[in-house]
Amino acid sequence: MAAPDTPQSSRTVAAVMLLAFFLVFVPAWYVRGPWHIDELRYVEAARQMGEYGDPLVGRLNGEVYSEKPPGFSWSVVALQRVTGVSYFRAGQMVATLAALLTGLLLVVLGRLLFRSALAGWLGAGFFWTTIFIVDRGSRPFIDSLLYFWTTAAVVSLLQVALATCRKKRMVWLVASCVAMTGGCLTKGPVALLIPALGAPALGLIWRWRKGISLLALPLAALVGGLVTLLWLWLASQTAGEAYFDRLAFQQTAGRVAETGQSAALTGHHEPMWFYLGAVLPVLLPWLLFLPGTLLQARQVRPQPDGRAALGLLAWAGLILVAFSAISGKRAGYVLPMVPPLCLALAWGVLRGQSRALLARPAVLLLALFALAGVLVLLAAPLPALLDASSLPDSLTWFASMHWQQMLAVALAGLVALVGGVYLLVLVKRGADPATAMLLLVPLFAGVVALGNAGVVGALNTVYSSDTFGSQLQDFWIRSEPLVVLGAQKDGMENYYAQRQRTENLDADQLAARGGPLWVVSLGKDWQRLPQSTRQGFQQAGTGRFNNADYVLMHRP
Repeated sequence: MAAPDTPQSSRTVAAVMLLAFFLVFVPAWYVRGPWHIDELRYVEAARQMGEYGDPLVGRLNGEVYSEKPPGFSWSVVALQRVTGVSYFRAGQMVATLAALLTGLLLVVLGRLLFRSALAGWLGAGFFWTTIFIVDRGSRPFIDSLLYFWTTAAVVSLLQVALATCRKKRMVWLVASCVAMTGGCLTKGPVALLIPALGAPALGLIWRWRKGISLLALPLAALVGGLVTLLWLWLASQTAGEAYFDRLAFQQTAGRVAETGQSAALTGHHEPMWFYLGAVLPVLLPWLLFLPGTLLQARQVRPQPDGRAALGLLAWAGLILVAFSAISGKRAGYVLPMVPPLCLALAWGVLRGQSRALLARPAVLLLALFALAGVLVLLAAPLPALLDASSLPDSLTWFASMHWQQMLAVALAGLVALVGGVYLLVLVKRGADPATAMLLLVPLFAGVVALGNAGVVGALNTVYSSDTFGSQLQDFWIRSEPLVVLGAQKDGMENYYAQRQRTENLDADQLAARGGPLWVVSLGKDWQRLPQSTRQGFQQAGTGRFNNADYVLMHRP
């Protein structure tokens, strides 16, 4: 181990990892708006539920939103009412709290499996600084709540099996039911499948029959399913039978069973190897320690901690295999594999018996970190030397960076260079790779924080819907009607106009409409209109969101 696993050392590492968490996630709230259509849909569905709608049913543009259960919307509404922040910020906070609590669950699991708080805290640090989690943990996606609930369910189910008295067993059984119910109300039956894979894999490999309760898993899954069905039945009383059919079949069993052309129509169909290319790169940087961890777990598998590590890897692997076999695929579906994987990797780094397979990746990782610092330092002053008009549209954000953003980028490069070289020298001189990794986590988090202030802040002005939304808020005269050309369903105009419904007009309806009018449209759709329809309109605002150009047109 890098340091004696004492209460004092564990508290020190805990403080360092919590600092890393803060640096990664909290600053991102203030520099990043909605970049993806799903972010705005989820937030707007929550806003309409909180401001206008039935608390059982989410809505977009005043109409029933039947894509997802309401668990995420409930969380956003509750947090918004407690804090008073915007609904988008509340959505970010929900994702961040889910990441925080999942990391803390890894601490609990580290104590349980390895009798090591140090392994748990390093696992949490790895988790919080994995690229995949860095990206999703500050954006209002449903996936963050999914990995929290599924991790909580596996931990609770394992505790049921290990409980030494009836009272503790009942407490953990209730916790299992709550976790399975919360997951199912957030993402549907997939939240029952993941613990059903993870709990037996971990429990049986680690403790064989003593590691699993034959009653707890089916009972918790049954409770979660029945509570979700009860909500769905109640919701369908107001939303209609089509709502029940859509969520119960098309959005769950349909995506699992559909193949070929029917799957392609949903937009989620991908080949079996999709996750290898789309997900494994964003499991960096800590995925480099997977070969050493696997070898070491095999070498010590007669020992309880070796079996526990193999159980964690099996939990993660089964999720990857199961979702690879399902036709409908999105990167976020396999996020629940990240927590067990990170805890296993942390154990591998701290156990350190297969030193060659741990020291070499550590050296490579630190060298790449230092090299990235050099490249970032060289790139930091470039925006001041470039002419934005001579660059492609996709790079105009780079040339428009102001000096504070360039300074943040330069500092990020300096931290990466100095920190990477220092830790590289330590390892080369014989220091335990685990020591370097314990120090690299906060260094990496610091670079992420500076990157948020510099690069992400500059990107946000170009790719966030906030750019267009602020123009809508500033220029739209509320006494005049606002409409949308076509059937955009991202909820943007309603979110920024703070209204429940906006009328959608096709080209003919717009041509027949007289009087003062404000129109939100995709730029390409507006240009396709006949000149006679566009006559009299002036452009009041423009912006880019979800890789599409939007315009705000006004006719006095």
